[in-house]
Amino acid sequence: MALWLAASLLALLVIAVRRSAWLVLGLAFALPGAATAQIHQPLMIEQWSGWEDLGGALFRGPACTSSQSNRIDCFAVQYGGVIGTRQWAQNTWSAWANVNGVVADSFFSSRPECMSWGPDHVDCFVFRDGDGVPFRRTFHAGFDTGWEALGGALTSAPSCVSTVLRHLDCFGRGGDGQLYRNSFNGDIWSGWSALGGQLLDRTKPSCVVFRGGIVCVTVFTDSRIQVYQVGSNGASITRPQIGNMVQAIAAGTDPSFRCVVAPSLNVQTSRIECFAPMLAPNATLGRWEFDGASWGISDTGAITGGISSYDWDCVAQQDERVDCVDLIGHGSANLPGQTTSITLRHLKLDFLPSANWETVPLTTPAGAGVPIFLRCTSWGPQRLDCFATGGGFSATHMLHAWLSLQPARLRPFTPH
Repeated sequence: MALWLAASLLALLVIAVRRSAWLVLGLAFALPGAATAQIHQPLMIEQWSGWEDLGGALFRGPACTSSQSNRIDCFAVQYGGVIGTRQWAQNTWSAWANVNGVVADSFFSSRPECMSWGPDHVDCFVFRDGDGVPFRRTFHAGFDTGWEALGGALTSAPSCVSTVLRHLDCFGRGGDGQLYRNSFNGDIWSGWSALGGQLLDRTKPSCVVFRGGIVCVTVFTDSRIQVYQVGSNGASITRPQIGNMVQAIAAGTDPSFRCVVAPSLNVQTSRIECFAPMLAPNATLGRWEFDGASWGISDTGAITGGISSYDWDCVAQQDERVDCVDLIGHGSANLPGQTTSITLRHLKLDFLPSANWETVPLTTPAGAGVPIFLRCTSWGPQRLDCFATGGGFSATHMLHAWLSLQPARLRPFTPH
């Protein structure tokens, strides 16, 4: 009897996975005195789903953000220059709706920048064709404010952050190449003020809230990284000694940085993680890290099995984790140098000893177009949602792929 009881107990295996919060262990054991009684808690693994065809008639890539758990708001320029929106809430997608209020073609060349500083609150920013005037529109608890002109004239979409509830700081490249700032105190805007510098044409700043302050990472006309430490009375500009930021690796990308703050339980150990396309020594997505004192540079691995990178995005997760997603074009022997298909790759940077790109086996729905423009967001520690726009004038739907925890299929434990 004692031997049977010993054989019917399953040893508990504890696997310590350093700084990884997405692996859940499955346990199964037999209760003493009941040979058939079992308790099962399934092993949960990461799994991609999609592409899902969300329709629409998009001209540029979507901007999607999450203001609370299980909620996503997407905005995109549709043909005719009108902003369209679609929301995910309570596990259901709403229908497409136009965000009207300006004449058609006003935002034809803009790509919306959207952010949230609180539950069920989203601010979206775009700049108008022709004169570069930026506009803001606020969506809160089912209501919106209409388009609000912020004055000035930008040559890039603004990058906006919030350091305090209801306060906003927006940054953008002006027509003279300088970085400009406009702050909102909850009631009024300060107006645009120049912070100096000479930003490279076609680039936009990437600004983050870091340890209570604002850091904006930019590319100057000499193609080198420039960092603005922004205070209440202006900004100081530094040039980290980390080498050149070379030009983009494909026509579908731009040489702008995209920065996130790798979260940490201790704000003083948080880091800025910035990414930008590189050419040398191999086509790759470059990675710049700032720990509060110094910058370091590395790369995320050369592109293999593809001819170009079309678009990419990186999102901060819990426990110092950052996820990067990339769209890679592939050619064929019959059409050398031409893209015949595009696949999605995923890179999980959770500071384990190694990290490698993984190709995601997703299928594009017929008639939805080829995914080109890409943006990702996360509404929880176990969820990553990515959105792409199909390329081609006859198929420009919004496509959706998501990474979530799914139960693994395990054979039930049978005692002997």
